[in-house]
Amino acid sequence: MEPSETTWLNASKTYKKCPHCKHGDLDSRVKRGALVKSLLFWLDLKRYSCSSCGRKVYMVGKNEK
Repeated sequence: MEPSETTWLNASKTYKKCPHCKHGDLDSRVKRGALVKSLLFWLDLKRYSCSSCGRKVYMVGKNEK
């Protein structure tokens, strides 16, 4: 395969660290609450769960570095 064909196959992502415990990765998406869905639907808000402490965090935009 040529390099241009394999670039889309690279699925490795780097995630931001949890703002609470500072060492866990925010890697799994969680459903947003009904209030956020109904009132802030126009924002690019996403909710993630920390892999270490389990806390849930809202982030604006993509979670990639």
